[in-house]
Amino acid sequence: MAEDKVRVAEAGDSVESIASEHGHIWQTLWEHPRNQALRELRGNPHTLLPGDEVFVPALRQRMKQVLTGRKHTFVRKGIPSKLHLVLRVGSEVLKDTPYALEVDGVILKGRSGADGSIVHSVSPTAATGMLRIGEGFASRLIPISLRHLHPLDTVSGVQGRLKNLGYPVDEVSGELDGPTQAALQKFRADQQLPSGTGIDDSLRSALQRVYGH
Repeated sequence: MAEDKVRVAEAGDSVESIASEHGHIWQTLWEHPRNQALRELRGNPHTLLPGDEVFVPALRQRMKQVLTGRKHTFVRKGIPSKLHLVLRVGSEVLKDTPYALEVDGVILKGRSGADGSIVHSVSPTAATGMLRIGEGFASRLIPISLRHLHPLDTVSGVQGRLKNLGYPVDEVSGELDGPTQAALQKFRADQQLPSGTGIDDSLRSALQRVYGH
C-alpha cells in the first residue's frame, strides 16, 4: 500500500518533475498544507534547490463506473508540460524565425511568434534539449537545460537567468566571479538600473520581469 513520503530535491528537480515521478499533478504537491513552508520559501514550484524537502502524499485509489461494451478514454492531468521560450538577440526580438527544437529525441519545428515566442508540449521530466535557430549556414545551435534553474534569491538563480538571456556568464557556480559581475553590469545598463556589479532587490525585480519568473 502506498504511503506518504518526503522527497528530498536533487539537482534538476522541480515540484512538477517530482509530482510526475509519483503519479501526481504538480498542484497536488505545491498546494498541500504540509508544503506551506516550501511555498513561502521558494514562491515558485519550478525552482528548487538541492536539499529542499517536498511532501508527497500517497496516491488515492478512485473507482469509476462505466458501461461495458463501449470505448472509454481517460486522460491523466498535468501531462504534458508546456515549454515556453522567447528568442532574442540582445534587445532585438527574433520574430517569425524558423527553428527546430529537439527534446527527448523528438524534433519540433516551426517559426517563432510575433513576440519571438516558442511554445511546445514536453514531458515534465525532460531535462535537456537542443535548439537550432535559423536555417542553413546562418543557423545557430543552442543547448538548453530545462530543469536546472535555481530560485531567484540565490546567486546561482541570478546567474542561470542571465546566462539563458544571453549575458556572458561562464558558469552557474553560485559565486560572484568576474564574468558574472560583467554580466550584471551589462544587464543593469540594458535595464537602466543604477550601475554596479552587485545583486539587490531592484535587479531581481527587473530580472524577474524580463525573464518571466
